[in-house]
Amino acid sequence: MDAFIESSVSNVGLQVDVSLLKTHLDNLGVEQPTDVNMLTKSDLSSLMKVVQARKLIAYWKPVKDTNDG
Repeated sequence: MDAFIESSVSNVGLQVDVSLLKTHLDNLGVEQPTDVNMLTKSDLSSLMKVVQARKLIAYWKPVKDTNDG
């Protein structure tokens, strides 16, 4: 999960504290990459600006469960 978060932040080009984001997502109950599809921009508003949150959520939107076959 750590590598997923780090690569997401890097690929979107955000300047956020990855360690804080990891902790925040953990506190929200995000346990696997597909869980990010349940997030809203308000879930991330304490860590980043609205547009940054929208970019990250848009980047995560195509994440699918690899166990669906």
